[in-house]
Amino acid sequence: MKATKSLFGILTIAAALAGQVHAQGWLTNGLVAYYPFNGNANDASGNGHNGVVNGTSISPTTNQLGVSPGALHFGGGSYISVTPTPFNVNSNWTISFWCILDANDGPENFVCTGNDNQGGVNMRYVYGSPIPWQFATAGFGYGCSSTATNAATIWNMFTCVRSGDLYEMFLNNVRLISTNVVATCLDAGSLWFGRHQGTGYDLVGSLSEMRIYNRGLSDFEVQQLYAIESPPTAPFITSQPRGQVGYWGKSVIFTVTAAGSVPLSYQWLKDNAPIGGASESSLVLTNLQLTNAGNYSVVVTNAYGSTASSNAYLTMNPAGVSLALYPGVTIDGVVGLTYGIQYTTDLSNTNSWKGLVNVPLSAPTMLWFDTQPAMSQPQRYYRVVPGPISIP
Repeated sequence: MKATKSLFGILTIAAALAGQVHAQGWLTNGLVAYYPFNGNANDASGNGHNGVVNGTSISPTTNQLGVSPGALHFGGGSYISVTPTPFNVNSNWTISFWCILDANDGPENFVCTGNDNQGGVNMRYVYGSPIPWQFATAGFGYGCSSTATNAATIWNMFTCVRSGDLYEMFLNNVRLISTNVVATCLDAGSLWFGRHQGTGYDLVGSLSEMRIYNRGLSDFEVQQLYAIESPPTAPFITSQPRGQVGYWGKSVIFTVTAAGSVPLSYQWLKDNAPIGGASESSLVLTNLQLTNAGNYSVVVTNAYGSTASSNAYLTMNPAGVSLALYPGVTIDGVVGLTYGIQYTTDLSNTNSWKGLVNVPLSAPTMLWFDTQPAMSQPQRYYRVVPGPISIP
């Protein structure tokens, strides 16, 4: 297993593997407590907020990355307390951790700052509820849109954020709820892991990589934290590239969105042949030619595998063309290029097209008007092709 991952040029060491806090960047900005749970409940942030194990049914176990010890297993009837609470519940904060339950049951509490019936902050899982992943606090109630109750028996990253009166809740890297609520929370003086201070709700499962901030992490930071700490996975595509219509001399952009263990690498292909230098999540084609038409796809790769996208077909046209009641066409194209206009009086004869005029485009959109008297000519059909063309 690789012990390092690259994110936008910043090399970080996976904390679960090294058992240490990341040494730089946004990851340590505002970090007031960090519990890797690699065999104990000590605070690895250097701020001295060590936890105390209450009871005997807590033991080291393997974390979400397959590292042992990298998590603590709670067997029910025991909990960890941190006194005093390492953050102000009525200011800005973020709590993020990885969790897994032994079975789908509950309610089971992960984090508690006090009895939520009296205004505490609590994060828990309630089996059978329409909103199983729950975050509760004074005046806020419960919030979650997830109905995947069986997801509790696999490792998940659970994150709650308070920024002013904005409360957000994330499951892995997906925001489940965001709401503005004016609330005053109860600070019971202690922070508990694995039990609810009012009703118990003892945890039978494991916790890993508990991080507490005195600021609200952004959506981007939550997503990057998930990318750093998530179990190794092969890439998978979440948004496929889409087919497009391109015009001679103009540009198009194909885009793919992929997930999986970082870093991800990309290789775009045209008609299954690799395109040189096309190694980003977006493919930009400029100065299009009619020969650019074809199927475009991308292969996404990381250290654990690769996946190919579906094909996105690029249809090429010389220009955007529109017709009106007058004999002529409106050309939407590229200034400086010359477009040829051809005509025929018999659409059934594919060899009957004749060059009529060359039109150098002096504006992005130009109207060309056929000056031949309509009453004295057979009905004409027009088409636009790349010019210049030969005129009989």
